[in-house]
Amino acid sequence: MEQWLINRVLICIHIMNSIKRYISIVVIFIFLSGCSLKQEEKYEALPVSLLVKSFLSESGVSESSIIQLCDYDGICKYLKSPEVTDERFEQFYIETHGDDEKLTDEVVKENFGFNSVEEYIADQKVKYSEHLKITLIMQTQTEIMDELISKSQFLISDDDIAEYSKNIVKGKTNEGLLYGYYDLEEYVQDGLHLTMDQFMEECTEKGKRAICEYLVIGCIAEKEGIRVDESINDIGKQYQELENEVFDLFIDADDDF
Repeated sequence: MEQWLINRVLICIHIMNSIKRYISIVVIFIFLSGCSLKQEEKYEALPVSLLVKSFLSESGVSESSIIQLCDYDGICKYLKSPEVTDERFEQFYIETHGDDEKLTDEVVKENFGFNSVEEYIADQKVKYSEHLKITLIMQTQTEIMDELISKSQFLISDDDIAEYSKNIVKGKTNEGLLYGYYDLEEYVQDGLHLTMDQFMEECTEKGKRAICEYLVIGCIAEKEGIRVDESINDIGKQYQELENEVFDLFIDADDDF
């Protein structure tokens, strides 16, 4: 009988100790959580331009912020005008037009409005040169943005990412329609060659990246006092002008670029 009672007491003590340890763990967790929240509250969102705020708001983004902008004084890219060699142009022309051996003065005059093949080719070379310049600018802007984002700090809301990702999915849905796909899943699998899980993950990553890009542009524009023509009624065009003005801070080029 006594042994039974002792066993019961030992069990009760074990249970009480377990409860105490559990309570201690919970208290410590709550304390640490409180510290974490207080630490987060110390972060202050940096100001971004009103235009970017409005642009993000229209995209359903309202809770995300940039809390530290990197020192960007040393970021500079110099662009040289790309060289258009005959071999390079010939390869491009064949890829875009096909290896058309029937190109004659009569053909280019009737179909393209040029007096000769030489005149038509010269015009295509100019357009190809412009194409190379635009491609180089876009690549350089991406490199600059990669550096700005990687060295800055953000607080990005999961809700904002989800909301912005909806816009990307909607855009891909419309893109699929242009290619004759009336079902998004069919376009993703057959057109983009992705599974739906891969597609949704890609949209999420692109959404997060886009929000960071907007915040960086808005923060730099506000810091540098960059403003755009408010008479432009299209907010998308206003943002594009603002973005170009910001990138101009980091890009220098040849006079003939």
